[in-house]
This record gives sequence, C-alpha cells and structure tokens, in this order.
Amino acid sequence: MTSTKPSPKQRSVALRNRANARRSTGPRSIAGKVRAAANALTHGLTAESPRDEAEAADRQRRAAVLAMELVPETPLEQALVARMAAALQRLERADRLEVQAFEAATGWGDSTSGKALMANRRCQFTFLLVNRYRATANGELLGTLRALKALQAERRTIARPGVEA
Repeated sequence: MTSTKPSPKQRSVALRNRANARRSTGPRSIAGKVRAAANALTHGLTAESPRDEAEAADRQRRAAVLAMELVPETPLEQALVARMAAALQRLERADRLEVQAFEAATGWGDSTSGKALMANRRCQFTFLLVNRYRATANGELLGTLRALKALQAERRTIARPGVEA
C-alpha cells in the first residue's frame, strides 16, 4: 500500500513554490502595468476586435463585399459573413507580419540566403508563430464558409409557402 503522505523533499518543494508565488504578483509600477497590459497587442494576430477605427472600417468594407457575393439572408448567415471578414483580416495581418519579420532580418534586398535566415532562432520562431496563426485564421475562414454554404443549402431545400426551392 502506498503512502499518501508527502516526502520531506516534496514538502520542501511545495514550500518553496508557495514562497515564490507570493513574490510573483506581477508588475507593481504604473509603467510596468501599462507594459503588461499591452503584452497581447504585440502583433494583433489573435485580436477578435479591430485595433482602431481604420481597421474597423476595413472589416466593415470586407463584410459588405463578402455579403454582396455570398448573399446572406438570415442574421446567422450575416454573422458568419462578419466572421469571415475578421478571418480574412487576420490572414492579411499574418502576411504583413511575415514581410516585416523578413525585412527586419535581411534588410530586404540583402543577399542573405534563406538558410542563413532560418539559422537565426528568433526568425524561426517568428515564422513558425506567423504560420500557426495563418493556419488558424485559414481554418476559421474555410470552416465558416462551409457552415454558411450548408445553411444556405438547407434553407433552399426547406419548402416555404409561396417560395420555390
């Protein structure tokens, strides 16, 4: 039968962890708190809401263009079109960030080879991060488009009085 009592080493580790947790309270200065509040805004790839008025206007313009093409008729279909516009915007952010990272790493037009660029660990991390977010946004875009098309097909097959299917 095994003992449920922690060993002296486990108790020691637990006490050290608790002491460290009491010290780890986050930033205390105003400047530190402001900096910590901006941590999630470093690239904007995961932002659900637009960062500024220009981005909000761009998203509305995209949604309007998509609505003209996809013709959403119900509020749910309109919401799906809005999500597609947001996903497209995140895809473009990922593209811009990738170009910026490449420019910063190579000086754009520099003769740095791709191998030298990828040997830089920071560049590798940036490109992997951008590609992960791009894949997520692309999956959301395609999944939302599939859901919209399925809803529209279902709506067309439902017989409504006075409307042809």
